Amino acid sequence: MEKKKSKYHKGDLVKVLHTSLRYFANRLALVLERVHTVPGIKKEDQMGFERSGDYYLIKLAGSDDTHVFHEDDIQMASKVPINNEVS
Repeated sequence: MEKKKSKYHKGDLVKVLHTSLRYFANRLALVLERVHTVPGIKKEDQMGFERSGDYYLIKLAGSDDTHVFHEDDIQMASKVPINNEVS
């Protein structure tokens, strides 16, 4: 079975979108790692806020704070070379 390619990689600079928690909106952050992947699931089978896709641990710029975001809640600002693939 082929390993799914990650949308974001360790060291990528991302922007937290306004669709996420208001406190984090428009903040810049570095991707630390992909921490969880939810396989394709039907909306009616989802629990709580769980969504299909990858979840990433990010470190907010200008602080030591980290947080986990769904791939749809962050946007690429600057990409690092692919050899830093997050597993």
